[in-house]
Amino acid sequence: LREYIQLNYPENFNDWIESSEFVALIDLLSWLGGTLAFKTDINARESFLDTAETRQAILRLARFISYNPRRNQCAQGIVKIVEVMTDDDVYDGFNTNLSNVPVKWDNPDDPDWFERFILVLNSAYISSNQFGVPLKSGSVADAKTQLYRLNNIISEGNLGFTKTVSGQDMAFELVNSDFDDGGGFYEREPNANNAFHMFYRNDGNGNSSAQTGFFMLFKQGILKSSQFNIATPVENTIIGIPTTNVNDTDVWVQSTTDAGTVIASWSKVPAIFNENITYNNYASTVRNIFSVITLDNDQINIRFSDGRFGAVPTGNIRVQYRTSNGLQYQIRPADMNRIKITIPYYNRRGVKKNLSVTFSLQSTVSNSTPRESDSQIKARAPSVYATQNRMVSG
Repeated sequence: LREYIQLNYPENFNDWIESSEFVALIDLLSWLGGTLAFKTDINARESFLDTAETRQAILRLARFISYNPRRNQCAQGIVKIVEVMTDDDVYDGFNTNLSNVPVKWDNPDDPDWFERFILVLNSAYISSNQFGVPLKSGSVADAKTQLYRLNNIISEGNLGFTKTVSGQDMAFELVNSDFDDGGGFYEREPNANNAFHMFYRNDGNGNSSAQTGFFMLFKQGILKSSQFNIATPVENTIIGIPTTNVNDTDVWVQSTTDAGTVIASWSKVPAIFNENITYNNYASTVRNIFSVITLDNDQINIRFSDGRFGAVPTGNIRVQYRTSNGLQYQIRPADMNRIKITIPYYNRRGVKKNLSVTFSLQSTVSNSTPRESDSQIKARAPSVYATQNRMVSG
C-alpha cells in the first residue's frame, strides 16, 4: 500500500512519519487485508478433503462421497455363569430346599451340582422354556448353543457393573441377547418391558471346559434414551443427539405410546458405502427406516426419510443409544472374575423372587476400537470411493 501511494500520489500524500495517523491507517488496512486473505485461504482449505483440518469439515466431506466414518467400537463378549442362588423354595431330588444355597458350576465337592444348578435356573425360566426345551438351537464358534428366557421384566433389575480394566474404571452392562446360527451373538433391540435371555453352550469337551455352561453377553458402556415428540410430519426430519461418545453399532429408534410402550421399531440403514436413507437394500414395504449421521466427538444425528422412499415420523419417538469410552484395550479373565449381580424374576406362583448370578470372563476380549482418526478418514474415503469406479477418468 505504501509503495502504491508513493508511486501514484507522490504529491498528495507525503507524510510517512511512523507516528502519523495516515501511516497508522495504512498499517491497519494492511493487517485487515492480510487477515481476510488468511481466513479465505483457511475456508478454501476446509472445502477439500486432503487439506481440511477441522473434524467437522472432514466428516462432512466424507459424507459427500458416501463414506460413513466409524465411531468408536465398544468391547463386548460373553461371560460364564459360575454360581447361582435363588431365594425361592426349590427342592432337589433328595427334597433338600435350595433356597439361599449357592450352587457352583462343575463343583467337585457336590456330586449333584448339575441337577441343582439346572433346578435353580429352571425356577427363573418361563415354564415353556425349561432347560432342554430351548427357544432356539444352533451353533456359534463350533459350540452347540441354546437360548433361554427368564420370567422377568428387564426394567425391574440392574444389569450394570463397573470394573477396572487397564488401570481405568469402566462401566459395563449385561445385555439382552440372541444369536445367529452359524454366526455370532448380538444384542436384541432394547425394550424395558421384555424378558432377559441367556445361553447354554456345549463345545463337547465336558462340563469343565471354559466354553461349556450358561453364558450372558456383556458390552462396555451405558445405554441411554432420549424421547422426542414430533407433532407435525416434516420431510427429511433430523433429530440431534448431543451426547458424546455414542458407539458405532448401538443405536435404536422406536415409536412409542404416551406411556412408553413400544408400538413400532425403525430399521437402521447400514453405515456402508452406497447405502443411504434413499437408496438401500430394504424392501419397498419397509417404510420405517432411519440413518445415523456421525458428528464431531462421536455425537450423532438421526435422519428420517422424505415420505416417498420411507415414512416420515410423527408422534412419540424414542432414540436409544449406548455411549462407550472410545478406548482400545484388552479385558483379561482376571479383570472380570466372580462378579455378582441379582436378577429379579417371577416364580410359577407369580411371586417375585431374586436370582443371584456370579459370572466370570473365560477368554480375553480385545475388540474395542477408538473412532476413525482424521488421517484415517482422509486415506480411506477416497479409496472406497475409487473402488466403486467413481474416480476412473474417461
